[in-house]
Amino acid sequence: MKDIKSIIDILLTLVLLPLMAFQVTGEAAHEFLGVGMTVLVIVHQVLNRKWYASLFKGNYRGFRLLSIIVNVLLIISFALTAISGMSMSNHAVPFLYNLINVNTARVMHLAFSYWSFILMGLHIGLHISAMTAKMPGGLKKVFSIIFTLIAGYGFYLFLKSGIINYITFKTHFAFLDYEKDALLVFLENVSMIICFEFVGHNVSNVIREIGKKKKILVPLVYILSALIIGFILNMAFSQKEVNNNFWQNNTFNNIEMTQTEEFVNNDMIEDNIENKILKTVNAKQNENIKVNDMKLFIDDVEVNLIWEDNNSVNAIKELAKNGGFTINTHQYGGFEQVGEIGQNIVSENVQMTTEPGDIVLYNDSNIVIFYGSNSWSYTKLGKIVGKTNEELENLLNKNSVVLKIN
Repeated sequence: MKDIKSIIDILLTLVLLPLMAFQVTGEAAHEFLGVGMTVLVIVHQVLNRKWYASLFKGNYRGFRLLSIIVNVLLIISFALTAISGMSMSNHAVPFLYNLINVNTARVMHLAFSYWSFILMGLHIGLHISAMTAKMPGGLKKVFSIIFTLIAGYGFYLFLKSGIINYITFKTHFAFLDYEKDALLVFLENVSMIICFEFVGHNVSNVIREIGKKKKILVPLVYILSALIIGFILNMAFSQKEVNNNFWQNNTFNNIEMTQTEEFVNNDMIEDNIENKILKTVNAKQNENIKVNDMKLFIDDVEVNLIWEDNNSVNAIKELAKNGGFTINTHQYGGFEQVGEIGQNIVSENVQMTTEPGDIVLYNDSNIVIFYGSNSWSYTKLGKIVGKTNEELENLLNKNSVVLKIN
């Protein structure tokens, strides 16, 4: 029985890593991995059913209380992740689609999948002391130093990734880099889960040592060191421009300016200026140069588009007036492509049900193009015309596309 439990525990960890790498596995494999994970979690609960009986026995103090809190929250998170995932399934369990409202499910799934990831790391971390109990003192110190360094890097990735926005329900889109090497994706996920294992391990050590009235300085120093490493890395790299990087927040990193270079001459500049018209956009501001009709390209295919007449579209025109910009999007939900503009722009959100071809602004900083339908609070930007639903699906139903607006 003990060997079976160990095998299940190992499988849970091994399945979790590709499950958190949607940009590598794709939608179908992600769903089947999720079903497999659900089965493993159920088996794990059955094998550890005696733990439930023990909940009503003994005292709740220190480490035991922490362990029970983490375990209960982990079980709840796994359950909500599984239910919400099945409610959006197109491949593994399509008969459960819309088990709960799909719009609600997508927000739940994004938030609770990352909560499960975090709590899984904390859960493993609570047991590391037992795993390393027989390790020689010198080796244990080396292990602690390496553990701290990796945790610091994992903390930096956590800050960089925008997961804080996911687990606080601020967004229902996960911005993933589909161009990133698969091995790097897995290594980054390993680093992040090690970060939470590190936290669980050291927090449990602090609690144990408080209970035994021993010094708590060493684990606190390790925790502080990892936090400092993470913050330093975040400060060092957050200002660097990385093209096509979906993990950055509040920068122009997602915008690839397509300005002309060596072959631009004075005549071309003059012609460009003559083709622009001046318009007053604010009584308190000077006149701004406004771009004429904007063009939209999807993977270098120009599409006919009717833009809305609102402040959000004007803000996009302002961004595009110096040569245009590029947005790398990714597929979400099987009915849309979404990509970050790179900064917040003015929004006028209203509840709406979109149709194929609709282009909207979501969460002040994301452009969404639909080849299906969804109900949410958006700002309408425009609509693609002249293409059938089938043509839109052929153009947009892929892992990612490149939008060019100029």
